[in-house]
Amino acid sequence: MTRPYHSVMTAAAFLSFLASAMAGGAKPPIVAVFEIEDRGAGLSEDARLRLVDYLSARLAATGAFSLVPREQIRARLREEKKQSYRLCYDQACQIELGRELAAEKALATKIIKLGDRCTVSCTLFDLKTATTSAGATATGGCDEDSLAASMDEAVGQLAGRQFPETGRRESVRSAPEFRSLLRVSSAPDKAVVMLDGLRLGFTPLQKRVRPEGPKQLELWKEGFRTFRRVIDTDGDQELSVSLVTVDEWNRRLSLATELVALRLVGGITPQRKSTAGAVLSVYSFKWRHFRLTCLEGGGGYAGSGNIAFGYVGARAGYPLYLGSSMQHQLEFGLGLGYGGMTIYNKPEDVSGFALWPSVSYTYKSPASDSQSISERLFYRIGFQVLLVPTGFDARVLDGGDAVIFMFGLEMGLVSLPEY
Repeated sequence: MTRPYHSVMTAAAFLSFLASAMAGGAKPPIVAVFEIEDRGAGLSEDARLRLVDYLSARLAATGAFSLVPREQIRARLREEKKQSYRLCYDQACQIELGRELAAEKALATKIIKLGDRCTVSCTLFDLKTATTSAGATATGGCDEDSLAASMDEAVGQLAGRQFPETGRRESVRSAPEFRSLLRVSSAPDKAVVMLDGLRLGFTPLQKRVRPEGPKQLELWKEGFRTFRRVIDTDGDQELSVSLVTVDEWNRRLSLATELVALRLVGGITPQRKSTAGAVLSVYSFKWRHFRLTCLEGGGGYAGSGNIAFGYVGARAGYPLYLGSSMQHQLEFGLGLGYGGMTIYNKPEDVSGFALWPSVSYTYKSPASDSQSISERLFYRIGFQVLLVPTGFDARVLDGGDAVIFMFGLEMGLVSLPEY
C-alpha cells in the first residue's frame, strides 16, 4: 500500500481544526492512538506502522477526535518501556500511558485473522473512568488495501457514536466517504480480482474503490473462464460469481446458437456438368438431440453458366460430438423446401419440392480470454446432395431428375452463452 501518509495527516489535522471551529465550540475528545496488535495477519513492521498512521489520519479527518501526535506517543513509550513500546497492548498499559500524555481517551486496535479473512477491531477507552466508551469492528481481506478499507468502515462507526461527556445527545459527524465499497465472492474462491486492469486482491474481497463511473471487473482463476462485467463504481457493489471451467465453457460454445453461416460450394451433376454457388444459413439452434436451422437457401450455376438453380427451406441435423471438449462435430442432416432451375435461351422454367441430405464436419474455436471475434467463429466442411425430383426432367438436364452433388466450405458466427 503506497499512500502519502504525511500529506494525508497534515490535511487531516487541518480538517480537524476546521471542523472543531465550525462545531460551535464543541470540543472533541483528545485520543491517544496506540500501536496495532497483529494477531495472525503476518504484517511486516513497516506495514503495521503505515496502517496505524493511516488509521490516525482517518480519525482526525472525521472532526470527531483530537489526536495526540504519533511521535509524542512513540517517544514516551520508548522512554517508559526502553525501546519495547510495541509490547504495550494491554488495557492497563495504554490507560496509564494515555493519562500521562493528557489524553481523554485511548484507542486500542487489533487485526485478528480467522481463516482467510481479517477483522479490524477498534476499542475506545475512557481514561477518566477506565472503561470502554465505544467499539467498532469491520471484516475484509488481509492485504494492506483491504485492511485500510476495513479501517475506514470502523472509523465511520466510531465517529457516529454518542459521547456521554458532552452532556447532550449530539452525534458527532461521521467520517467522510470518498470511496465506494466493493464486495466480491466467487465459487471456487481465491480468484484474482481486477478492476480496469488493476489487481485488487483475491476473492472473497471487500475493498473501497474510487467512485469513477463504469469500470470493467474481471475475475481470473487458472483453469476457469475469466468472468467480466462492467460495474458502476459510483455506488456500493456486491457480486457473487460461480466460475465456469474452460471445458464446461467449450461445451456451452459447442451447443450455442449459430446466428449466421455462409458456405461456398462447388460440385457436379450426374451429367458431369460442373456447378458453383453459395448457401446461407440463418439461426441454427439446439433442440434436444437435434440442431434445427430455421432458414437455409442457396443458389448457383451449372454447366457453362447457362443453367441457374436455387432452393430455400429449413434443415434438421443430428450432431455427433467427437471428444470430450465437443469442439469437433460430425453431423448428418436433411433439408426440405422449394427448388427451381432455369435454362437460358429456353422457355422452360421448372420448380417444385426439393430436399437436400448432407453430411458435414464442424470445428468450433476453443474458449479465448481475449474476447476476440475468433471465439465466436466456427468452420464446417461438408458434402450435400440437392434433389428436385418432381420438376426437373430431361428437358433441363438432358435426362434424369435434377440432382446436384455439392462440396462446400462454410464459416459462421455463434452467440456467446450466458456466464
